[in-house]
Amino acid sequence: VEIRASIGIAVAATGTDAETLMRNADTAMYQAKAQGKHQAVTFHPSMYESSLHRYNLHTDLLRALEQHQLCAYYQPIIALDTDHVVGVEALVRWHHPTLGLLMPDSFLHVAEETGLIAPLDLAVLDHACAWLAHTDTMLPAALPTINVNLSPHSFRQPDLTTRILDTLHRYH
Repeated sequence: VEIRASIGIAVAATGTDAETLMRNADTAMYQAKAQGKHQAVTFHPSMYESSLHRYNLHTDLLRALEQHQLCAYYQPIIALDTDHVVGVEALVRWHHPTLGLLMPDSFLHVAEETGLIAPLDLAVLDHACAWLAHTDTMLPAALPTINVNLSPHSFRQPDLTTRILDTLHRYH
């Protein structure tokens, strides 16, 4: 049996209460895990700021899913031999109410860490299928394919196939 640990260290300053000390140690421990586990990390106040930012981002992301603030931008896929557009790739973006347009690298890691990635992936799939169905009514057969990226975490969902098929059937 091999035992390893991720350790968060917090140094008590004069006047630090036990709750604050434990929160700081806990924050440092999660930082140790985020850095690859099996480490000891000493708390620094900037870690709390980072932790608070991630918490706020997670809360905002929950709200974004409920309020449909996520959307897809479409990048063309071009056949090199003909220079014709043969499809598109759906790329998620977030219209954050205070931070503006956010690119995936600023929020996908939070979605994956908090378990929101599967609903996010399905929201993008829904957007993409709705867009393709609308585009197909305007320009029939103009785009034969649309690609939607799914996180590996989404494949852990036992109902993923059913939900994908339901979305595909909904938009024909």
